[in-house]
Amino acid sequence: MRVVTTLCMTLLISVLYSQEYIDPLKLYFATSPNTGYDGVDGTTSINEYGAEIMVPRPFGDGNAWILGVHAELTTLMPEPNTEVLNLYTISPRLGVLWQHNEKWSGQYVLLPQIASDLKGFGWNDVQMGAIGIVSYKKSERTQYRFGAFYNSALYGPAVFVVAGFYHKSENKKWTWDFRLPIDADINYKINDKFSTGIHFDAMLRSYYLNDPLFNSGNEYIVKSTQEPFLYMNYSPAKNFVFMLKLGHSAFRHYRMFDTDDKVDFVFTGATFNDNRTQLNHDQKDNFILQLRFHYRFFLDDQKR
Repeated sequence: MRVVTTLCMTLLISVLYSQEYIDPLKLYFATSPNTGYDGVDGTTSINEYGAEIMVPRPFGDGNAWILGVHAELTTLMPEPNTEVLNLYTISPRLGVLWQHNEKWSGQYVLLPQIASDLKGFGWNDVQMGAIGIVSYKKSERTQYRFGAFYNSALYGPAVFVVAGFYHKSENKKWTWDFRLPIDADINYKINDKFSTGIHFDAMLRSYYLNDPLFNSGNEYIVKSTQEPFLYMNYSPAKNFVFMLKLGHSAFRHYRMFDTDDKVDFVFTGATFNDNRTQLNHDQKDNFILQLRFHYRFFLDDQKR
């Protein structure tokens, strides 16, 4: 399996008090129609529907519990002329944001998830994950981050190192927000209603298939995506943000394997002893249209 700069994206919850806001509600839809396959005729539409709720509960001096859930449905035909496959993710989040001192803080979050076609249910549908991110506040406008993520994926245990930074320009027009290899964002504020920018998302997630496609045994599918976008944000009111994103996938694939076919270990883009046999054909890269709505809560309003 080819592992590039991917991570089981939507993992890191953005509760960073050096930022001006948090988004407790996110809704999104993405589509990549008429996507072809490598080496075989046929097309499929790849669609995603998702929602994320995040509620920080403050306690103590600068600390907060992190409570939330992320749910997503991905639909596609993994092979030409097959039934459309529904891939579900339900991932509750439970963690803590801890203010160690004036400069250092940490986010420590448990990320269990159900990831499967939900045509049955057992322990194979459940995966366990956790992420820890330590942040250093250099100034009111700049913060550095580093940490690690673990997931008990169906392809084998995986550990990824996470590093990044947050910076806002002095005139508050430009914002850089990086959490590599999860995501990266460069935003330019045009006025109070419009902003534009460049965004990159990466994801590596595995789903158990209770209804196998190729044999009577058990199978799983690995979703690996790297997606750069251009986007425009529109805020008709202070707390509402609508987003239009246009992008193109890079090295995207949904690869199917027998459940006994695993790698020994994955560490930050490197696989160890990957001798698996892929059961289906890769999907070609294609354009992506994504629509999003965020409910935005400004921290300055809470401080008043």
